[in-house]
Amino acid sequence: MPKELLIEKIREINRTVSVQWLREFSAPKLAEYLDHLELLRQPRVRGRAWRHRAAVPAILVHVPE
Repeated sequence: MPKELLIEKIREINRTVSVQWLREFSAPKLAEYLDHLELLRQPRVRGRAWRHRAAVPAILVHVPE
């Protein structure tokens, strides 16, 4: 999907995000964010599991220097 179309679809769901900020991201990252937003719009029901992407760790830790 073209980057501008992804931005348009994201803005339909999240109207607070600026177009300029979204343009800083690649099309694959925007597609991932759109997928995330669409997943959050679905009602929570028993038996539906959250899909974790293997490329992103589930737990992040900040280690101060």
